[in-house]
Amino acid sequence: MKKLRIFPLILAAVMTFSLTSCVEAVLYSFEAEDDLSILFTSDDEFYCYGDRSLFSDGESHTPYKLTNPKLALDVAITDTTAVFLTADGLMATGIPADLPFGDVSTVAITEPVRFVYDETTAKLDPTARYVSADLSDAKQVVSGADFTLVLKKDGTVYGWGSNAEGQLLADESITHTNTPVRVGALEGISQIACDSHGLCAAIDMDGHVWYWGAGLNPTYLDADVPFRMPEVEKAVQVVCIGSVAYVLDADAKVWMINFTTSGLRYGFGQMTDLPEIFSLVGGDGFCAAKDGEGNVWTWGFICDRGQLGREVPSYNDDSEAFKQGSRPTKVEGLTGVISLAAGRNHVLAMTQNMTVYGWGDNSHGQLGVDPETTPYSATPIQAPKINMNVSRA
Repeated sequence: MKKLRIFPLILAAVMTFSLTSCVEAVLYSFEAEDDLSILFTSDDEFYCYGDRSLFSDGESHTPYKLTNPKLALDVAITDTTAVFLTADGLMATGIPADLPFGDVSTVAITEPVRFVYDETTAKLDPTARYVSADLSDAKQVVSGADFTLVLKKDGTVYGWGSNAEGQLLADESITHTNTPVRVGALEGISQIACDSHGLCAAIDMDGHVWYWGAGLNPTYLDADVPFRMPEVEKAVQVVCIGSVAYVLDADAKVWMINFTTSGLRYGFGQMTDLPEIFSLVGGDGFCAAKDGEGNVWTWGFICDRGQLGREVPSYNDDSEAFKQGSRPTKVEGLTGVISLAAGRNHVLAMTQNMTVYGWGDNSHGQLGVDPETTPYSATPIQAPKINMNVSRA
């Protein structure tokens, strides 16, 4: 789902030498995607737990080590594909028909393949697949349920997959494409975001916010240019959750914009019940934010699986208790947080001592505990410990 999303802050990894001349690999970053949790380590590997069906068989709450790809920086997962941004470019696994290879095959690729941009290389290298648009300078990758967007270092955006909701800003006659297309006339973009349903957003170098995709009335759009939210001039981060988007500005304020199902903007304003906020993440109908003191605040419209880090009434409950529960509230028992990530219905938080905690849905084991005994958790629980060692060269 996705998801928000800016990749979590990568912190400097500290490696200590033991008496056995080995280097202890340490956890330095993490990500949450759909029903999966991913931990990145200083030995250039990463571990995942939850619904890992795109990487290995089935699902498990036990961390599974992926040896390929190396040096992964970002991950975007659709219902059928996983795209990795690595130090060596883009790689992917999943159904080729839903990847940018122009391939109609439905036989899944089980090992990650590299994106290459000339057909000769693709023919000579069995680990590579040809992509018609040059995405070699990608800096961010995000995805919804059935589409993927790539932000390039030159500030342009490309995408493939479903265009049924205008996610690709392509000709309306195109409902799906596995050939990468330029997303509208977007340029000078510094960050992109989307949710699983197809609402998309971008921030440009001047701090302006642009929206397109699911829920927006086409009358807002001028040819291939998305709708701009004029009131926010200093945006630094944006997340999308259904028909709602939240924007963090340079003054540490959070703004909300709400669209009706017909695409008419009917709600906009600053969220005055939050302290100064330094980062945002969004899941499927909920948000989490980190303030300057290392506290986490959550709010949302869907909170039946502990996503808010507290128990609240069900989504369909119109009681005052539900209304209170959906307002920004501090997650208790969690301090010193330096980074956040959100999947479909769960949240991960890293503290100053590099410990990761999670809460929310655990139906696939994405919190790292047995889903049979803990189907979800409305309070933060510590992520599983990983034994990481790598021999010194």
